[in-house]
Amino acid sequence: MSAIKSHDRKKFGISCDFGYFTEDNVIEVAHNALLKGEFLSAREAYEFVLEKYPDDFDALKGLILCDSEWKSIHPILHMSKVTIKEYTPSLTHALDNCRPEHKVYFTKIAELLRIKKEYKKEKSELKELEAQRASEQKILKSLLDRRKANRSKLSDVIRRIRAHKSSVGLSYLDISLAVFLLCTVVGTMILGRYVLIAAALVPLSAYVIYTVRKEIRDNLIETEIKPHADKISRLEEDYDSKIKEAQSVKEEYIRKAKSLIALDVEFSGSK
Repeated sequence: MSAIKSHDRKKFGISCDFGYFTEDNVIEVAHNALLKGEFLSAREAYEFVLEKYPDDFDALKGLILCDSEWKSIHPILHMSKVTIKEYTPSLTHALDNCRPEHKVYFTKIAELLRIKKEYKKEKSELKELEAQRASEQKILKSLLDRRKANRSKLSDVIRRIRAHKSSVGLSYLDISLAVFLLCTVVGTMILGRYVLIAAALVPLSAYVIYTVRKEIRDNLIETEIKPHADKISRLEEDYDSKIKEAQSVKEEYIRKAKSLIALDVEFSGSK
C-alpha cells in the first residue's frame, strides 16, 4: 500500500504529527470532508495526494468536485447545476496528468461542458428570436389597429354624430338629413330637376372621394403590414427550428451524462 510522508503541520482538520500514513487514508479524509461540504479541506487533502501521485484518479476527480462544490459526480446529470467551465484548471490538470485508462472519464466531462456551452448558446439565440418576434408583433398590431380604424372611420363618425341628441330628442344627423331633404324638395319645386340632380351628386361625390381616399390609405397600410407579417412568419419558422436544435443538444447532454455516471460506477467498483 502506498505511503505518504507527513509534514509537521495541521491539515485536513487533523494533526499530521505521525510518521507515515497511507494514500487511502488521505483520500478517505478528503472524501469525508467532501460529503460534509467542507470543500476547502477536501481540496487540501486531494492536492496533498497529487503532490506524491499526480495521476491518482480519485484525487484528480476530487478537485473537479471541489470546484463544482458537489459531493459526487451525479449532479452533472442536471445541466443547470453545472457551474464549472470547459477550461477549468482542475479538469485541464486531470486531462494532462491522468492515467491512459482514465482519460475517457475526464474527456467525457470536458465534452459535457462543451455541450452545455452549446446549449447555452442555443438558448441565447432563442431569447433573441423571441425578442425580435415580440417587437415585430407589436409593430404589426399597431398597423392592424390603424387599418381597422381606417376601414371603420365613416361608420364611427356617423355613430358619434347620431349619439349627440338635440333638445327635442332627435340626433343632429337626423335633423340635418331632414333639413337637407326639405331644401331639396323646395329647391326642386322652385328651380326644377337640376336642383335634384345637384342634390344627389353632392353627397355621392363626397362619398366617392372619401371611399377612394380610404382605399388609398388602406393599400398604404397593407404595404407596411406585409413585410412585418412575412418577417414574423420567418422568425416563427426559425424559432421552431431552434427549439428542435436546443432539444437535440439537451438530449445529447443527458445521454452522455448517463454514460459518464455508468463509467464512474465502473471505475469506483474496480478499486
